Amino acid sequence: MKKPTLALLIALIGLTWSAVVIGASRDADGSRMQAREQKLGSSVQDRLSPPNDTVDWRYVRVTGSHELEIRLVGKPTDKSLRVQVTNAVGKPIMEGATKNGQLSLSRKVDPGLYYVAVSANGLAEYTITIK
Repeated sequence: MKKPTLALLIALIGLTWSAVVIGASRDADGSRMQAREQKLGSSVQDRLSPPNDTVDWRYVRVTGSHELEIRLVGKPTDKSLRVQVTNAVGKPIMEGATKNGQLSLSRKVDPGLYYVAVSANGLAEYTITIK
């Protein structure tokens, strides 16, 4: 059996390094399938950092008929952040954009899973409250 050549070793190291760099730049909550759970009544602080992080997904579990409220406060206040809420099959049920850094959405919902996407075109920090 032949020993690996130096060129082959360099190629393998390059491929491994590429996988590390690509993996490090992925957004952990950048799709609906990667949504992070948020409990009703809780607030979470997060940020969007384009180009690799342009949307954050969360989901909330509602166990009974409920008035679902989404509140978002973003910084900087001149940056428009968008929120879209979908049901378990991805059908949009609420959406809106911040004005002066704030947004409030509310709708009566049935029991089930609801997904919340927060997006922006640029760097932004925000606090999202789901009640």
